Amino acid sequence: MSALTLKSMLPELRVTLVHDSNLPPIGVGESTTALLPRFLHDGLGLDRRQFQAAVRPSWKLGLRFDWGLPDGSHFYYPFDWPVDGRAGTLGKENAYFYFADRRVTTHYTEMMERGRAPFLMQSDGALSTDNHFGYHIENHAFIQFLHSQTAGRGIESVDSQVVKVDVDATGAISQLCMRDGSVVVGDLYVDCSGFASRLLGETLREPFLPYNKSLFCDTAVTGSWKRNQGVLPYTTCQTMNHGWCWQIDLPDRVHRGYVFSSQFCDVEEATREMKARNPLMGDDIHTVRFRAGRYARFWVKNVAAIGNAGGFVEPLEATGLHMIAVVARTLAQAIVDNDQCVTPSMQQAVNRYVGQMWDDIRDCLAIHFAFNRRIETPFWRHCRANTDLGRAAELVDFYRANGPSSMAGELIPRNSIFRWTGYLALLIGQQVESDYTFRPDESETYQWRQVCEQMRQTAQLALPMDEALMRIVGE
Repeated sequence: MSALTLKSMLPELRVTLVHDSNLPPIGVGESTTALLPRFLHDGLGLDRRQFQAAVRPSWKLGLRFDWGLPDGSHFYYPFDWPVDGRAGTLGKENAYFYFADRRVTTHYTEMMERGRAPFLMQSDGALSTDNHFGYHIENHAFIQFLHSQTAGRGIESVDSQVVKVDVDATGAISQLCMRDGSVVVGDLYVDCSGFASRLLGETLREPFLPYNKSLFCDTAVTGSWKRNQGVLPYTTCQTMNHGWCWQIDLPDRVHRGYVFSSQFCDVEEATREMKARNPLMGDDIHTVRFRAGRYARFWVKNVAAIGNAGGFVEPLEATGLHMIAVVARTLAQAIVDNDQCVTPSMQQAVNRYVGQMWDDIRDCLAIHFAFNRRIETPFWRHCRANTDLGRAAELVDFYRANGPSSMAGELIPRNSIFRWTGYLALLIGQQVESDYTFRPDESETYQWRQVCEQMRQTAQLALPMDEALMRIVGE
């Protein structure tokens, strides 16, 4: 994806993709934000029909959290809700009515509740949709599709293993030495080597900034099974004894992953708990160990690290592919703006921008852990007592005093993935206490109920997920 982004924004550059086909990716389910479909199809110009045929994604309207209160309830984090909008003649923004209801109601929440896809049938039989949804995709198929697009874009390919990295007298990368005896030389090396961070971390020794004061999970066990029920239009995030579990629904398979803290649980116990919750899961269990955090700078000398090579957090808000897209685009834009001769101040500014994005993700994820009262276990008690909210602490204090005022947005970085919309969905969904009260009058309550009912009626017109997959992905 990084190679396609650079070539798309800088078509005159020579871009070489270095990869080792002897190291195939693990075939797991991936969940995205709403940015990714727009980035792939509008930004990179990847054909939607070709993508649907090759990757066979399902649509993601948001997330369902089995989380928050200990009463067995759930809440949705939809991708389509405008907190700063105002319906009809209501005296306050919609956010205040969500706050009063203690729940968010949008077209997408109602579609998720009913298992519907983001496609409405028109009177002439045509389908209409919007651009707010994300994707559920199978990682291996997605990578294969992206790779198939590179040759046609003029991207060169080297299929071999990097066995040695040489540096020059200034400490910059001078060349990559390959297993077949060849070398790869470039002006800029984009490190996409995953957790190994071969260039930025291993070779340039950039300091790593851990997030272990805010995020305590460090291991995941993943598995899947063949689908035997309808496809769900959301990612499920379920509270577990020592962490949390995701579920990603694809047309043919269901993917599950249990993210937990090794301080409270080992792999064997986590696997038993996950299988007990999911009896259809087979024995194709994979274990992934990770450290949450980021490198102090993602762009050092002539190396820019993208993806897990530059930073990683658990996929509680599906930010992995989002960050690959944004960081690749930001890197390319910096090169464009500097006419391909990047200045130190530009590099410094971009490093600050990307670092802020990672730290904002950390802070938003911390809110998930600090206020989840779903179950009482040592892990969750530890989270509630010890999670460092970072910059989000000021935001939570503001919410406790002022409720859902959009002025809270001034406390959030302008490049936040979540913005106030996302933070508010979590604060309302987990029913974080606030001293502020809002009691709409009878007329406003009636008008708001009509707005919500209209959204429910519209959701009823949306195609069921299985029918939409048959009509669109199956074409």
